Amino acid sequence: MTAYNEAFFGGMQNFFIEIYDTEGKEIALQRMAGALGRGLSKAYDTLGFETGSIDDFACVVGIRDETVGLSVEFRKENDCLHYIFHTDPFPNLKKYVTAKEIDATYIPFKIKYLLGDGWKYKTIKHLWNGDSCTEHVIEMKL
Repeated sequence: MTAYNEAFFGGMQNFFIEIYDTEGKEIALQRMAGALGRGLSKAYDTLGFETGSIDDFACVVGIRDETVGLSVEFRKENDCLHYIFHTDPFPNLKKYVTAKEIDATYIPFKIKYLLGDGWKYKTIKHLWNGDSCTEHVIEMKL
């Protein structure tokens, strides 16, 4: 496991806070989502994946998360994928936004880019709420 990449995540958090301070929360969230989407798409494309495959989602996201020092795990359960974070990627943003808002800057992108439009997620645990991990359940839309 690679150590948490303080330079990368610290830079992203500073980027967010600067925009938050100068342009407001909504613009900061939009720009953060855009920056993360650009970086993640390039990383995922180099790894290769089949759109719609939860196995490929877990593999590609797991490899990328490990390279930036995030401890994550995946658990398949029926037609759902549990995406579990043991590392908080953005701990310094807790006083600026809610857990739901910060997660929305990258989780929907990952799902749409790798799985397609027919998927959704819900968060059942979150480190910011004092839980032992952050757990997103990804499933097909009905």
